[in-house]
Amino acid sequence: QTPATFFLTGYATGGARLSKAQMTERMRNYIKEVIRLIHEGWPGLLSAMDVVNEAMNDNGTFRTSGNDWYTTFGDTTYVMKAFEFVRLYTTQYGETQIKLYYNDYNTSTATKADGIVRLCTPIFQAGFLDGIGMQEHDNLTTSTAQAFVDTYNKFSPVCTEMSVTEFDVATGSTSPSAPVLATQANQYGQLFKCFVERSYRSGRGKIINVSKDGLNDQYTFQTNQASSLWDALNQCKPAFFAVAGVGIHYNALDSLMTYAGTLNQIEYTPSSWSGFTAALTAAGSVRAQNFSNSVSADTALGTAAANLAAGIAALVRVSAAVDNPGTPVVQTFALGQNYPNPFNPLTQIRYAIPSDGYVSLKVFNMLGAEVAVLYAGFGRAGDHVATFNGTGLPSGMYLYRLMSGNFTSTKKLVLLR
Repeated sequence: QTPATFFLTGYATGGARLSKAQMTERMRNYIKEVIRLIHEGWPGLLSAMDVVNEAMNDNGTFRTSGNDWYTTFGDTTYVMKAFEFVRLYTTQYGETQIKLYYNDYNTSTATKADGIVRLCTPIFQAGFLDGIGMQEHDNLTTSTAQAFVDTYNKFSPVCTEMSVTEFDVATGSTSPSAPVLATQANQYGQLFKCFVERSYRSGRGKIINVSKDGLNDQYTFQTNQASSLWDALNQCKPAFFAVAGVGIHYNALDSLMTYAGTLNQIEYTPSSWSGFTAALTAAGSVRAQNFSNSVSADTALGTAAANLAAGIAALVRVSAAVDNPGTPVVQTFALGQNYPNPFNPLTQIRYAIPSDGYVSLKVFNMLGAEVAVLYAGFGRAGDHVATFNGTGLPSGMYLYRLMSGNFTSTKKLVLLR
């Protein structure tokens, strides 16, 4: 994808091809200038860079045909050199937050994945490679969840993070029928479930980013394929709701299962515990399952989360004393004003929830960026107190938001140094 004249003297069509030594120096100067311009114009902005792109064939061999880098160097050492130079100059210019990536398409093809591992292993061992980009231009049958997981497991030992790039699912039609759209939604859902359960930020895996290809069905790489989450009029398709549902329901289920693991059998009646454990076992099976284009991951995860929440809510304690029946019953949701306010650096926030369920209490700056998670998980009905520590944050006004079920409430607090 590099212009052919880049490899010729004078950057001209009639120029002579450079020697390996000359091309190495040109590569060095080019990379240095790119990093310098990034640093001077947008310091600290970039988080990742695709250093080498699409160097492997699907059969796992190195791409030599039509590859001016290979033709000029006479070998594959240009790949290592490129990573070496980018690491050198991102360090020199203080842009060490930039992660260095190798990116390729059809990564769920087993032979190609094996070839990428052979290519990336020595670069990773040399300390130059951080991540691998998995370019997911998929269709209604490919890739499968298992194929993606197999590739993920191959890549995991030779990188610190992964990104899913240019993600879409082609339907093979400009105007797909309702059943085809349903299949597309299931295909998106089964793959997105793989991404969510291996997310970097949750600590469950190494997938740090998923990027959607194109704007909608009209403006996309796979043209005339209705491949997007949105149609040409920017209306949400079934696939959009499948992806959103998988994200919501997987995380809710994961949180419920974490909470379930803290419960003690001896505190509850045998009959209620039996119903709870049945729901927990079923939930574990759903969470671990690889789905397909004929089964909705969104629906299965949502049902499992609802059943487990019901199982937890139905637990009956053995001793009435544990329940403390004299405690007033909470009837409605409530989010109190923090105290003290203004504060420095600690303040308390009281809130109440009338029924067991998923609860989140988060703090945001005035630009809407999340700055703290005070609670996110399954919460018991009742009154609660959360403490917010503003250490490390600048003085100013912030928002805190309580969400549970259909309830949302937001209030302001002031950190004053």
